[in-house]
Amino acid sequence: MIPYRRKQFFITIFLFPFLFSFSSCLTPAKIDGWISEKYGSIPKQRNVDYANLKMQGTTSGNAISETKKDKTKVLPLVLFWRLEYSQTSTLNPSVPFSYFNSSFISYANSKGLRQKLNGQKLELSVDKLPNAFAWKSVDHIIFLVLYYIHWEQIFFQPQKQDITVTYRLLKDNEETKKGTIIIKDINQKLYLKFFQFSGKKFIGRYLDQYNTNIQTMSKELVDKLIIEL
Repeated sequence: MIPYRRKQFFITIFLFPFLFSFSSCLTPAKIDGWISEKYGSIPKQRNVDYANLKMQGTTSGNAISETKKDKTKVLPLVLFWRLEYSQTSTLNPSVPFSYFNSSFISYANSKGLRQKLNGQKLELSVDKLPNAFAWKSVDHIIFLVLYYIHWEQIFFQPQKQDITVTYRLLKDNEETKKGTIIIKDINQKLYLKFFQFSGKKFIGRYLDQYNTNIQTMSKELVDKLIIEL
């Protein structure tokens, strides 16, 4: 007959993969649904007569996001196990671009970019923009003689991508200057707080942070343009 504690230990070893699979029941469809609820429809882009900001691949006809399951990573050692479950969401570029575009125009107006151009027109093309992130759940377990220690980390991991913008300055339809500006991606991990689990609210928190960062980076672009021009 196996002592109770030892029996519990063996049961834990056997059930641990299934405990992990329970944490992976969050489906891509559910994540996409929450993201869609958060954003609603894709906002229309704003325009001004002195600056034209555009990005390839921005169309309102596609889905708000596409989420896919990543390959599960398992580290099964003798006394330590680590399992990483991940799903990566890619936003329709129109979503971050609409925030970037709107913030850029508002901030450019407030900083006097029109006056800085002195009658010239500015064409900008956003070539790269961060629009992907992963929901990650990482389980750890340490096996002792009769006991085990288990903890889990749940967080959003941004897929780092610096913003790259090329620009052309035109006077009477003739190019007077061109260049490329790179804005460092400031998105950071966001961890789920203890005893505050709600998948929908957690995604909402991350997207709020993400939207704010996109707007902040658009303002940095305006500041750099004013210096360069």
